[in-house]
Amino acid sequence: METINNFKGLLVYTTSDTKYNDITIRNISAGLPDILDYVILDRESNKPYASQVLEIAKKIYAYRPDARFWIGTPRYDQFEHPSFDFIKGSIEEIKNTFMNDSVGQAIWNNRVKGIYLNMEALYNTIDYNLSSNQNDNGCLSVTRNLSNYVHNTLDLNLLWIPYYGFKGDTGIDLTMKTIKDLAYMVARTDFFDIVIIQPHYYPKSGVVENLDAVKYSINCNNICYRDGVEVFTRTHHRAKIGFEMEVENLSSDGDGKKRNCYERYVQTFKNFNAPMCYYAGGLTLLQYNYPLIGLFFDTVYGDADQNGILSANDAAIIHQYTSFGAPTPQIISICDVDGSGYLTALDASYVLQKTLDDSFVFPIIERIYNHS
Repeated sequence: METINNFKGLLVYTTSDTKYNDITIRNISAGLPDILDYVILDRESNKPYASQVLEIAKKIYAYRPDARFWIGTPRYDQFEHPSFDFIKGSIEEIKNTFMNDSVGQAIWNNRVKGIYLNMEALYNTIDYNLSSNQNDNGCLSVTRNLSNYVHNTLDLNLLWIPYYGFKGDTGIDLTMKTIKDLAYMVARTDFFDIVIIQPHYYPKSGVVENLDAVKYSINCNNICYRDGVEVFTRTHHRAKIGFEMEVENLSSDGDGKKRNCYERYVQTFKNFNAPMCYYAGGLTLLQYNYPLIGLFFDTVYGDADQNGILSANDAAIIHQYTSFGAPTPQIISICDVDGSGYLTALDASYVLQKTLDDSFVFPIIERIYNHS
């Protein structure tokens, strides 16, 4: 089993866009070199369709042969409670589908690095005073069995992306339970290799203090309350703790609350050295949102000579590409500043304008807030 360092991920949903837009796939793979890990999961049903997982993985792999893939399990939530056997069967079906395809086989053998448990909280009660072997027929049992299967049979890593401080929709405040359940799983079990915490601030039910709580938890390598106090003394140390960036649809943001919310994420986690994953909506939204991911990692859009500085030389190179050259997919993604999907003289013109007026906003950035 490979030790995963520098986990930088993106959630990619199989059922959010049946067209699998090639330009979007290119932009989120070739155009985002800081993202190496792609978590492929189902958004709308309780079972990822193996053929769709394979199709998306192959499209990303075509642009990023160094990509690392994480395969999502069927969803486990307050409504769906798949058994371990069902989850295991889903993973085996996906693996067999990959192994029966020549490219898929290469991906599975060399680039699939782990399984993602698609369960955002524990939906049953556990005893925090007992070990993880306590008699339980719910989430804990499923997770324990899955961890054994993933580590010992598949020889892969196990990823979890749970809520922090999530109240839920039951009318009962589940904030404290959610925090303590998360803390128990990190501090008292060796189930997971990577735990990426959802601050749950971007959704309307979140609170800004969750951002600081996640940061406290990463800094002390344990789960903390919102005041920075550790929930449990950590006795198991397998899981690396990281954070999730959350952004979805910023269009029609008349009062600016969504944009301000996202910018709070950036202020908290920018240049933060920890595992991280981006939730940026489905593939349809990603065709608009992907520049936000690039900006988070300091991508310089229009930087054709890739020296990290925008200059008139970049505009000249883009213009040359439109007439004589064959730009790489990465150059197209970074220099297609009008968002057309291709390099044109207009892109060169916009880049030149940006060098003369730094306040000018490229259309690919502006449309994030204005698309319908």
